[in-house]
Amino acid sequence: MKNIISLLICFCFMLSITACGAADETEPLIVTDENIADNESGEITDFEEDENTVTSKQKNSSGKGNSSKKNNGNKYSSGKSKNSSKKASSLKSANTSSGVRYPKEQKIITIRKANQDSFKKIGRWDTAGYKLGIGLNWSCSSVEFNVDCKDDLAIQFQKGGGTSPLFMKIYVDGKAIEERTKIEKSGELTIATGLQPGVHNVKIVRQSDVECPTFTLLKILAKGKLADPPKENPIYIEAIGDASLIGWGVKLEDSFFNDFYANTSEKQPIARNKENQDGTLAYPYVAAEKLGADLYVLARQGAGIAATYHKNSEGYCNPRAGLLPTMHQYMYTSGNKLYEAERTPDVFVIDAGAADLNSSLQKIVKDGDNIGINTVRATEISVGFLKQLKSINPNAKIIWCYGLTKNITKNKALEDYILKIVAQVNGVYALKLPLSKRGEYPSVSEHAAAATLLANKIKQVLK
Repeated sequence: MKNIISLLICFCFMLSITACGAADETEPLIVTDENIADNESGEITDFEEDENTVTSKQKNSSGKGNSSKKNNGNKYSSGKSKNSSKKASSLKSANTSSGVRYPKEQKIITIRKANQDSFKKIGRWDTAGYKLGIGLNWSCSSVEFNVDCKDDLAIQFQKGGGTSPLFMKIYVDGKAIEERTKIEKSGELTIATGLQPGVHNVKIVRQSDVECPTFTLLKILAKGKLADPPKENPIYIEAIGDASLIGWGVKLEDSFFNDFYANTSEKQPIARNKENQDGTLAYPYVAAEKLGADLYVLARQGAGIAATYHKNSEGYCNPRAGLLPTMHQYMYTSGNKLYEAERTPDVFVIDAGAADLNSSLQKIVKDGDNIGINTVRATEISVGFLKQLKSINPNAKIIWCYGLTKNITKNKALEDYILKIVAQVNGVYALKLPLSKRGEYPSVSEHAAAATLLANKIKQVLK
């Protein structure tokens, strides 16, 4: 009898081991760079719980703080992020960053090279460096996509290091979830709740400039799948230049400028500019919206064509960090081949030149084997850059905008400098913009007025 009981116990124990092994096979998949093949669909689903078993508290945990704005029955979140303490590469496909299990219909769509044709991308990044994800690292860079889904919609992203603030503008079906979504940590963000079944459009635009932390969109969490990508707009504009193009200081109060030059340390003003800049309020982006055009901005505060405020470790002007011709060479989507891009602009908008006329900066420019340049040489370099842009697209029009900000005592000299450059290249036009009342960085309304002038000029030159 004892032998029979022992055999029964052993048999039950063997059954339990087999059952556990079967259960292990249905555990949620860990999504990593290594276990995703380039030819996979990008939609990974492994959910065990029925939708009815998820409590309302669990459903709302990743969308905490929703403003519940309505648009045709859809509710949009306020953009409050629920951040993850885990690395994105080790996130379970069935879980949010807070550990809440999604309903079984929810899918995680992982972005990588194999499915990037489903996304409309405006901007530059090295695609070889983004096997997973789409990076938006320059002001006004954007990604847009369509999702055939319902109910909640969320995104997962990675924020680069650094203490500077990072702001994005996120649209769902043409409505911004909030004016500025502040990205503080890597994690997940519910961008819409209560979506009706159907195709929904999402657009994410970077508001902060390149000096702020990087942003990479990694995954989309939705009850559905990617739909056909949005179409490209008929006009493509590329804006190249300095602070005016990135909305530097556009959100600051007028009182800030009263002590800008009185402050012996510029650390505080610069930090506040990063907090309050917004490329989507700058005049090139607003002009593109008026025209229904796509826009990309390659701009940095202090950048120039022949000289720059950005210095390298040797104390010379740094070409890769602040000289627009060099930056322009290496910042195309391919990342490796000079001047190679997936899409060539119809219009180039230039707003630069102030750094080029700075005599102190001219002295620290490396020009071949020589150190230092003068205004004549700066003119030659700028003319060469315009000709390089024309070689990329011979039919493109180039509009050099100036006058929006005052370059202290050199405003008239800067105008003469720009007009001399423009006159030497066919298909290049000068557009003088009204000087801002503050004399430095324009307000939102002043950018809007300049945008109207630019939009009208673009219509004129494209006829």
